[in-house]
Amino acid sequence: MTPFGNRLPSKTLVLCWFFGLLLLGAAAKPVRASKPNFVIIFTDDQGYQDVGCFGSPDIRTPRLDAMAEQGMRFSSFYAQPICGPSRAALMTGCHLPSDHGGSAGPLRSGKVSTFEGGVRVPVILWAPGRAPAGTVCDTIATTMDVLPTFAALAGAKVPTDRVIDGKDIQHLFHGDFHLADPNRTYFYYLRVHLQAVRQGKWKLHLPRDAEPVGAAPFSRNNHIAPADRIGFDAPFLVDLDNDLGETTDVAADHPEIVSNLLALAESIREDLGDYDQVGENMRFFDAIDNRPTVPPLPTSRKRTTSRISVSKQ
Repeated sequence: MTPFGNRLPSKTLVLCWFFGLLLLGAAAKPVRASKPNFVIIFTDDQGYQDVGCFGSPDIRTPRLDAMAEQGMRFSSFYAQPICGPSRAALMTGCHLPSDHGGSAGPLRSGKVSTFEGGVRVPVILWAPGRAPAGTVCDTIATTMDVLPTFAALAGAKVPTDRVIDGKDIQHLFHGDFHLADPNRTYFYYLRVHLQAVRQGKWKLHLPRDAEPVGAAPFSRNNHIAPADRIGFDAPFLVDLDNDLGETTDVAADHPEIVSNLLALAESIREDLGDYDQVGENMRFFDAIDNRPTVPPLPTSRKRTTSRISVSKQ
């Protein structure tokens, strides 16, 4: 008996995505050696804490909780802050510089924000007999990883005529966390605006205005509390292991970390671009006949010439 009853084919991988929640499951005993089936359920506006096993005090999710007990929870899994790019990332394995609402619990802010509450989503991997039960994975993983991982599990190959940003993370599914890349980096975009970068436990908010160029009309909405509609005059460094609410800037204590993350931010600007430049590998959400030289911006916004400076230590 599974949390779903006895209605699943014997070799099925179920991917239930609640824009905040990924559930991946498999029946324990396949009847023959065949390629797996994948089922994806994707819902909007479910926050990081809108599941019992992720700490919700009000929402009862007994079947999801049972799957978590029998499988693995991902606690550092990222979607994009807007729904369209999240769906595109899932299907293409690509990063689309561009959600979920609900309760983010201990995380700061919410939907359409690059604070953790706007992009970090709860994930449950349910695969009896394949994934270790009762475990928690805090390694960075993203929607972009679904395509290459599922392709590998199915014995398929990802396209080679384009850049695929996602990674094959099936080693995490098996609990081989030691094989994870300790230097994997996640870049936080709001529309075409690069706003933050994370590597390991360190997250750096880049200098930006409270109403940043390239983020309209999403930078001001009901999901973001007025206290979180802020800019940063200087790089703001957060230790996510000790400050999940992103309240304390420790940049002055770790200048070498700041310098490294600023350098990574500059490299992704060259690769994927930013509000004021088109990166070499920038992909566009909508079809564009002629590749623009600058990203499309709202006409009400004026472009600035400010750049992110990288200090030399």
